[in-house]
Amino acid sequence: MLLAIHRAKKGGSDIDMDKFNRAEQLLSLLLNDWGSTLATSDTLDPVWAQVLHDPFLRRLILRFTIFFRAAISSYAPTFRNKDILPDCLPPLPESVSPLTAASETVIWQISQFFM
Repeated sequence: MLLAIHRAKKGGSDIDMDKFNRAEQLLSLLLNDWGSTLATSDTLDPVWAQVLHDPFLRRLILRFTIFFRAAISSYAPTFRNKDILPDCLPPLPESVSPLTAASETVIWQISQFFM
């Protein structure tokens, strides 16, 4: 996923693989943290709790539902605009909201690898 973002930004395949691997490691650690946050949440909807047991679906939720929403909300032209953000039904806990400082920090940390 990070490689596709980098290629779109740079317009080619010229990439420092060491930098990419470190960014991918950081993303994996951050996704694991989000997964732990979801698993221990008292406000997690039972539907999400059932899905989190499947490793594939858990990764899909973490990468595209949480990470993608956080990236969209941090994008300058749409910064914190709730009307632009995709909705999750049932809603995810506020602890993994794209508008939290923790989510914004994650996106900032990942973006620093590609500056």
